[in-house]
Order: sequence, then C-alpha cells, then structure tokens
Amino acid sequence: MQTDLEYLKGMLGVFIKAGGPLISANDLKKAGYEISSDKGLFHYYQLIERGYISNHFLEIGDPKKLGLTIGLNEIREWPANVRLTSSGQEFAETLQQKDVFEKLKTISDQPLSVLKDVGVELLKSYAKKKFGLSD
Repeated sequence: MQTDLEYLKGMLGVFIKAGGPLISANDLKKAGYEISSDKGLFHYYQLIERGYISNHFLEIGDPKKLGLTIGLNEIREWPANVRLTSSGQEFAETLQQKDVFEKLKTISDQPLSVLKDVGVELLKSYAKKKFGLSD
C-alpha cells in the first residue's frame, strides 16, 4: 500500500484541531479515519512506527497502548487517549502549511522520514525568507 499524503494530512489534522493535548482514538473514527480499516491501519501504523503518537504516559511504539486491540482474526480500535509527540506535531504542522504540502505531494511516494525531513526544511526555508534571514 502506498502512503496517501492527503489522507495522512487529514488524520493528523484531527490532532491539530483538537481542543486539548489528547484525543480518543474514537475521535479519529468520528472524523472519518477508522484506524482498524486497511487504509486507516496502514497510516496509523506508520505514525506509531515513527514515534509520532504516544499515550498519556508518553509510551510509544505499542499499538495496543495506542488504541488498537489485536486479535487472531481482527483488529479493532478502542478509545485510548493518544497525542502527537513533539516529532509528530512537527510533521503534522508541516503538512498543514499549504505551500509545503503542495511541494510534498510531488514526492509523496517517498518514505515518511523523507517527507518529514523535507517538509521541516521547507518550512524553515519559508520562515527564514519571511523574516529576511539567509540560509
């Protein structure tokens, strides 16, 4: 499965638009990002594997602690409280910037780590230009 950058942007947008630091995994489902569906699971796993999501104890990397119940024949979500880590927040913010996102869409077939690194560098470059700073 290929990363759908538009989908990922929307999923991360649920965290960004939240009224507090934590959301329930069910909030993703209500917003149209069912993390137990094939597409949702693929993208949620990417966020978990990169350490972009943690629970309220700041635990990362364990899907069972981040809203997924994994059985022999099925995967379900449960209402775990989850948040973006600082690295996840940084990535989410780059995707929310229209100019950065448009450029990243042209390389959306690249690994998530590349998208984050390039996005952060683009964001830094735009900010430096805005304030008249040189690279």
